[in-house]
Amino acid sequence: MPAARTRFMVALVPTLAIGLAGCASQPVLPKAPTPTPASVATSAPASTGLPSIGRPGIDAPPDAELSVEGGDPVTGRLGTFVWRGGGSDSPWLPGTPIRAGAGETLRVAPAPDLLTSGWSALLTPAANTDGEGAVGAGSGSAVVDVTAPGAGSWTLAVTIAYGDLGSATYFWLLEVP
Repeated sequence: MPAARTRFMVALVPTLAIGLAGCASQPVLPKAPTPTPASVATSAPASTGLPSIGRPGIDAPPDAELSVEGGDPVTGRLGTFVWRGGGSDSPWLPGTPIRAGAGETLRVAPAPDLLTSGWSALLTPAANTDGEGAVGAGSGSAVVDVTAPGAGSWTLAVTIAYGDLGSATYFWLLEVP
């Protein structure tokens, strides 16, 4: 064997031995199954532009839609939630924009419709980016109806409990002329 090739082989053998020893100390894990179409995450409605974290109402909290006295519903931004043993912690969010008149009824409904076991709503001026000093805007155990505040820009946070499934907080940015 030529000298250059011998030096290469002498250098290669210890390198391979070290590499193989490193592999041997690592556990061999089974390959994860390829997801089926039913387990692939879906996208949220185009109105929010936010990705969903699973199938709403099954793998993750349902979306929540706010409508103003019969107007088209607007999907809120999902914040903190606990769902079927998992969850996510979120900061105070600015929310999805929606316009409402002072004193109008704001109705929030889960989509898909799930049985709720309670709800509470908080309100802050939109300039408040951390929720500090939020005031109660209502609570209940059935239909989620909140009265729109006076003129200004407001953040509305609604937390809905879904019995044993969990709870979720949704945010909207209310523009009240």
